[in-house]
Amino acid sequence: DGSTAYDDTWEWDGTSWQQLSPTTHPSARFNVQMVYDPDRQRVVLFGGMSLAGQNAGDLWEWDGQTWTERWPSSKEPLGRGFHALAYDSGRKRVVLYGGAVKWPPYIDPSTTFADCWEWDGTAWSPAGDPAAPGKRAGAALAYDGARRALVLFGGSGDGTHGSADTWEYR
Repeated sequence: DGSTAYDDTWEWDGTSWQQLSPTTHPSARFNVQMVYDPDRQRVVLFGGMSLAGQNAGDLWEWDGQTWTERWPSSKEPLGRGFHALAYDSGRKRVVLYGGAVKWPPYIDPSTTFADCWEWDGTAWSPAGDPAAPGKRAGAALAYDGARRALVLFGGSGDGTHGSADTWEYR
């Protein structure tokens, strides 16, 4: 509702939710993205925004017991929310695309990203052709294993108009 951000951790066992209490955990945030890396057996969390409008650029991993900060906010990629995140099992990388650094009431097109990054479990590196889909915030990204491609759909480059186009990244 724009008035609360959480920093709690919950686990789903297939039947019910259980709240966990890890000692260390990411700060409270919203518009964060997480994805599961099955090769490393970790949930990867990147970015998000605080209610004060600060952008998180830190990366955390959850191994089922402990949150570990793996990449500090002081390094690229820059902090953001509204980004897309997916796991590319063909290349064994977490892939990030786009996002924005401003938030409601509208996304500011001057602070929307058109960049692509890959996390290999150790470091981020720039990837792909950033000019391809263009600036995007709020897009969806998923890996198509049968076609061995990441598929990006939609999002908004200007904060008011949504796109209905589809892009592939191989």
